[in-house]
Amino acid sequence: MKCKTSQFDQFIAKPEINFWIPIIFTAVSITMSFMVLSTKVELNNQKLDQVIANQEQLLDRYDNIANRINTAERDITLLSTNQQIVLKNLGIK
Repeated sequence: MKCKTSQFDQFIAKPEINFWIPIIFTAVSITMSFMVLSTKVELNNQKLDQVIANQEQLLDRYDNIANRINTAERDITLLSTNQQIVLKNLGIK
């Protein structure tokens, strides 16, 4: 008994088609893999840029706090000196 094959099976069985299908599948797979990896790399770069921006903001805040602390230390030193001068003028040690 002879088995009838469908038109699709006959089409796929042709040598010129049978030769190109693995090559096309491989090319499409490589392209898709590259696209997925490049997207992941781009997302990681965006996350890294966000982390760097956050660190810069924290450093700016720290610099501002350091300047405020230095100003407060100078003010405290000035007040302490003025207090000592006033106490000395009043005769209090």
